Amino acid sequence: MTFNINGIRAVTRGKSLKEFLDSLEADIMCFQETKITRDMLEESICMVEGYNAYFSFSRVKTGYSGVATFCKDKTMPCAAEEGLTAMWTQEPSIGCYGTTDCFTSDQLSTLDREGRAVLTEHTLDNGDKVVIVNVYCPRAETENEERMEFKMRYYKLLQIRVEALVASGRHVIVLGDMNLAHKPIDHCNPGDPEKFNAYPSRIWMSQFIKDITVKNVARTGTTLPKLQTAGLYSPYFKRTENVDPDKQALEGRILVDSFRYIYPARKDAFTNWCTSTGARLTNYGNRLDYIVADLSLVKQRFVDVIIRPEVEGSDHCPVVAFLSGRIMPSKRPPPLCSRFMPEFAGKQQKLASYFMKKVVETSNDATETDSEAESSSQEATPKDDVKPELKKGSSLKRTGSFEAASQAKRPKTSQSVKKKSIFQFFGKKEDVKISAEVNSSSCVEEKEEKSEDSEGISNSDLGKESKPDKVNIMDQSDSQKQNSEVSTDSTAPFENGADSQSSTESIDSNKKTDVAAWKSILKGPPPAPLCLGHNEPCVLRTVKKKGPNYGRQFHCCARPEGHYSNKEARCKFFKWIR
Repeated sequence: MTFNINGIRAVTRGKSLKEFLDSLEADIMCFQETKITRDMLEESICMVEGYNAYFSFSRVKTGYSGVATFCKDKTMPCAAEEGLTAMWTQEPSIGCYGTTDCFTSDQLSTLDREGRAVLTEHTLDNGDKVVIVNVYCPRAETENEERMEFKMRYYKLLQIRVEALVASGRHVIVLGDMNLAHKPIDHCNPGDPEKFNAYPSRIWMSQFIKDITVKNVARTGTTLPKLQTAGLYSPYFKRTENVDPDKQALEGRILVDSFRYIYPARKDAFTNWCTSTGARLTNYGNRLDYIVADLSLVKQRFVDVIIRPEVEGSDHCPVVAFLSGRIMPSKRPPPLCSRFMPEFAGKQQKLASYFMKKVVETSNDATETDSEAESSSQEATPKDDVKPELKKGSSLKRTGSFEAASQAKRPKTSQSVKKKSIFQFFGKKEDVKISAEVNSSSCVEEKEEKSEDSEGISNSDLGKESKPDKVNIMDQSDSQKQNSEVSTDSTAPFENGADSQSSTESIDSNKKTDVAAWKSILKGPPPAPLCLGHNEPCVLRTVKKKGPNYGRQFHCCARPEGHYSNKEARCKFFKWIR
């Protein structure tokens, strides 16, 4: 199986990696775009029960590229290598690198530093060897000449390595995200066929694989589900009789697209969709993920190749190839296996080991040195395992809690200060001043625990001038407070129903006034226009592609992108925001 997961830490979505691997139901799983580097690797990712993993990391930048191959223990490989060159392989176990004289040493180093390939070699039940090349080819726009040249060089390096492996007599399976749609049938909107086929990546793919279909081979009548339920895999293709052995051996070295070999005319077989436009809902995408193999292996072993668009979690979906027979597992995983990494194999020293006492039995001088170091460490550490007290001038004591410390650091504020109501900001300044005096008087009254007597309040805090007015204002604020409590608790009694109702109406009117005032200040974005195709509100999008319109915003139809013949898909409405 090949699957561009677009991040190995995000694809699990709340479940363990083992649960995710088990749900895919494949014996050998090749993932691309893991977006993880060596320092970010965790034990829960690289050591999964029942699986052995092989990683290739990007040495260029973090959270970029990366591939990983997970094999069940029953399909454990006998050899594994990272990269297409021998750059990251200390002991070449697979070999067959081909002639790379057309590249400079710097070019080879640059091509293999982005973590784009992992190779595993397996033994079939008949003794034949098969090498699985898990590859993530670069993506490049035609406008970016430098990156486009890098992409074409990587394709060439991949072809050199694969052809060398095939020439050695091994079977080869190349699978992964090739980052190209080979034929117009593999693209949702190919446009002009001549321009489509003239794309450099497609020209390379056409000479890398051969366009051979199943027309000369007769199929058996057994269907795949019956084979799976029975637990048997009989040959899905019957060999043709009276075939020239030399010609058959020559054809065996030809690489074919296994999916198109079986389904040469199947349309809408896509593996990648644009997530920002919701194109997966209308199946408006491309076929970028391939399983390429040598023709002899496809004829002998391949049962079926299926695309699984129901598996979500990425902008790609898995492609699975079913092969007959079985793989003979190795007794021991190859050295590239992640369980042999020093940080997970128990060989790497921990930081605590540097602070532990070392025992040396060979030399007396060393023993004396250790004893001196021990005595010096004892003198350096306090006898009692107690934290030192604070200075005498400190206002906090050791017995003080965190709450005491926070209270000491907290600035002292007047006890008469109360939270202001938002309605005070929209009233007149005189009213705000009077209400502030009333609030201060009420706080003083609570502190001194006096009875609620209007005379006492006026004598202590309200002053000698205009006593009745201030008392009435206080009564009004109390009645408003009482009304707010009544609105939340229906059991609270009303002393005056008419007054409470009028105060509630005044609060509602104040709220409406406040909302209107805020709307006049913060008007918000204008309403979205209606699209012409469906008469529905449009969505606002921003141009993220670098160019003259980068950063500009526009309105378009809110429906998912799809073919122009699909009435349920997005219409052609488009409008710039000036």
